[in-house]
Amino acid sequence: YAANDSPADAADASLEADPPASLRAVKPAAATALLVLPQSGVDAFGAPAFGFYWRAKAFFTQVRGADGLAAEIGADADVVRATLEEYAAVASSGGVDRFGKSAFTATFAGAAGGAGDGDGDGDDTLYVARVTPALHYSMGGAAIDTGGRVKRAGRDGRAGEREDAVVGSLYAAGEVSGGVHGANRLGGNSLLECVVFGRIAAQTALKDIRDRDADVGGGAAEGEL
Repeated sequence: YAANDSPADAADASLEADPPASLRAVKPAAATALLVLPQSGVDAFGAPAFGFYWRAKAFFTQVRGADGLAAEIGADADVVRATLEEYAAVASSGGVDRFGKSAFTATFAGAAGGAGDGDGDGDDTLYVARVTPALHYSMGGAAIDTGGRVKRAGRDGRAGEREDAVVGSLYAAGEVSGGVHGANRLGGNSLLECVVFGRIAAQTALKDIRDRDADVGGGAAEGEL
């Protein structure tokens, strides 16, 4: 099921562990995907690690059972309950659901009103987050040489291979540049790229300024560089 176009922003004020509404992620008006975890799923993921996404980042909201989930996302409670019951039934039988999923590490039997993660009365603890596409990292950008100088494009549109085929006084580092990571970026390397190539580009720019001043017979003072 999907949330309505204008999801309700209801919260259970009695749950003191839940982040205040002012800290929650802004909810978009358009329908989005919903990530729902029962308490057993949180325990399997690791409560300390999950706490970062729930309490520190406020990505998740804690609710109670199908009724609480329905109120939070602005959906019909009967539809939510039927969806959770369908999921729990397939998970318990070891079958495959209508989306082709065959691995179930947690069920929503308690939230749906049966025995499961909760006490069997439908008062199971659930955590819900809205998931939307986001631009995490850009792999493309201006081609640079090993000194961070931006390469000039040739007639075919590709970056020139000659040593001097660069745009004068233009340097790049970070996501604005491309080709540093090869076909794919290793996780965690984006900040490292900024630090390493930012320093390299600065050093190159300083060297180029000194070389240029030496060529014209000048020589800028240290404080002017």
